[in-house]
Amino acid sequence: MSYCINPDCQNRQNPDSSQYCQACGTKLLVSDRYRLVWPLRELHKSPYVDVFEVDDSGIPKVLKILKVNDEDLLRLFRREAQALIQLRHSGIPKSGIPKVDPDGYFTFSPSNSSRELHCLVMEKIQGEDLQQWLKSNKRISEELVALEWLKQLTEVLDGVHQKRLFHRDIKPSNIMLRPNSDLPNGELVLIDFGAARWVTPTVVQGRRDLTGVFTPGYAAPEQLNSRPVPQSDFFALGRTFVHLLTGKHPIELTEDSQTGQLIWRDRAPQVSEPLANFIDELMALSVQNRPDNTQIILKRINALQRIDDLADGTTKHISPSSRQPSSLGWLVIGLSLGLLEGILLGSLVPPLLQPVASPQPCDSPAKEALDRKHEDDVNAIAFSPNGNYLATASLDNTARVWETTSRKQVACLPHKDNVVAVAFSPNGKYLATASLDKTVQVQEMSSGSIIHLQHEDGVVAVAFSRDGKYLATASADGNARVWKTTLGRRVALLPHKAYVRAVVFSPDGRFVATASLDNTARVWETTSGKQVKLLQHQDRVVSITFSRNGKYLATGSASGTAQVWEWETLNDKAVANQQHEGSLVTVAFSPDEKYLATASQDGTAQVWEWKATSGSKVVSVPQDKEVVAVNFSGDGKYLATASADGNTRVWDTIDVGLVAQEQYGSGLVAIAFSPDGQSLATASRDGTIQLWPWNKSSR
Repeated sequence: MSYCINPDCQNRQNPDSSQYCQACGTKLLVSDRYRLVWPLRELHKSPYVDVFEVDDSGIPKVLKILKVNDEDLLRLFRREAQALIQLRHSGIPKSGIPKVDPDGYFTFSPSNSSRELHCLVMEKIQGEDLQQWLKSNKRISEELVALEWLKQLTEVLDGVHQKRLFHRDIKPSNIMLRPNSDLPNGELVLIDFGAARWVTPTVVQGRRDLTGVFTPGYAAPEQLNSRPVPQSDFFALGRTFVHLLTGKHPIELTEDSQTGQLIWRDRAPQVSEPLANFIDELMALSVQNRPDNTQIILKRINALQRIDDLADGTTKHISPSSRQPSSLGWLVIGLSLGLLEGILLGSLVPPLLQPVASPQPCDSPAKEALDRKHEDDVNAIAFSPNGNYLATASLDNTARVWETTSRKQVACLPHKDNVVAVAFSPNGKYLATASLDKTVQVQEMSSGSIIHLQHEDGVVAVAFSRDGKYLATASADGNARVWKTTLGRRVALLPHKAYVRAVVFSPDGRFVATASLDNTARVWETTSGKQVKLLQHQDRVVSITFSRNGKYLATGSASGTAQVWEWETLNDKAVANQQHEGSLVTVAFSPDEKYLATASQDGTAQVWEWKATSGSKVVSVPQDKEVVAVNFSGDGKYLATASADGNTRVWDTIDVGLVAQEQYGSGLVAIAFSPDGQSLATASRDGTIQLWPWNKSSR
């Protein structure tokens, strides 16, 4: 029996000998390669996705079909496809994820139908998931098996995390157990990457990801609070092994009323105290108390295995269940059906990969109108000095340049990974783009010639000196660098002990200030790289800026503290402080230096008269949801704020009165005044850029 791929077909079953559907005429050999053998999910059960086993020249595979034309669903579908394609070629050991060929994502249009079906073909994993395995085996009864499986999954996660991706939904049902003659306890395969997320500056900074993606009982506290990080995978891994070792779902277990830790050891007497302690460490409520990375976990597992070997000296194993999974058992292979259907119940993180169908991002269908979209999140914008152009950086692996008058795209700059920062030189001659592909591209706007600058990890911030002679770059490799703009030659290395989040030049260009997740801000001589000031903080420093005269430096930290420093003096104490309840997103001086604007994850923006001698004047700017960006107009008279709910507001700086407001969708991430102050540009997580003539006189 062969099935028709057309969801609208009234009779989808056909004889194997048929080449075309007898009911609707659709070709039965999809993409001239795949014949649908039988559905792995009841047809019409999901309005969004069909899943079939297909025959690929005698090899059984799984075909997942997106049936609806919905942008959120489509981006999610593409994200899973691209994640699996990229991870398959990233050196992950032991086939630890389902295989998807480079051409495994494609579109197909049934005959006489306006539908365009998006298709993903992946390896069919022979075996069962660990949720099914628990039904027949109750629990892992041998510690050595637990250590072996924990090591396998950590090795897979190591490859995933090295690609700057984290899974976000580790649980028994998302782990397949495949029989393997070389591994007596079977081979584990991590599936369902529909919830996966790239490690972007937004993630590292701890900003909300606006997602409702989590599984109760396995999701870490920060994930429940919409701020997942790579170490959230470790929490879920620990909870998964509690389930496997006790046979009890984590939500069935009680928590210590004082510590909040899960009480589980009494239900797993086969587990030694060292292993139980390690699993509790993986599940620590605070991210800081979990292992920093997968390499540390692997070292700890190796140590635990040596302890067990010394204690027993034998290799133990349990046999995977002998029963064969039903065809429905294979449904879990790489599928994210529940996640897709969950879109209607809550907002999802916008997808974080370039479209699979466009391996060269600038060759994708042109987005000619500015108010249309990138293929993915736009997370940084910058006006050219004359205001004639707007540059945008996107997670679709491109930076694009738009003409503000005609709103047409005039240039596209491709990278090999997410583009996260963009800046014009003060004279408008150069455009710098920073990417997680570890490079910065500096393009001369008139000639189109490009200089490539290399870091050892993703580059997250760029800044030009006022004369344009120098370019500073900040990277997740723990270093900032200063380059000669016209030559692409590095003139200084500015080392930190952790991810450098931001970089800025002093107004005269003699100094560079850097903000780092090593809890410091530092000031360096531009050309020599000599450190001239170290400003110690209590938490990660996520934002930094100079005042217009260069005398003061403002910093914002993850603890919610904004501080102003008279950095050229010998005094190492801040001259002014202001506290928010949540981590700061950004700090910005007004042009006259009288005010400092701050935006925080606590949902507020504040205008702070920090120089006041008898107590600083602080005026909170009311918002409906989290403030994600603030920006002063060039004359300092107005402050623009962008909120996660999509509201853009303009306030009078002095009395903080609301003078203009517009609503553009949701998920705003950046905002900027045009140089003449007449227009505002906003960027959104859905890939949309908007130009808003906010000033009434310009409407």
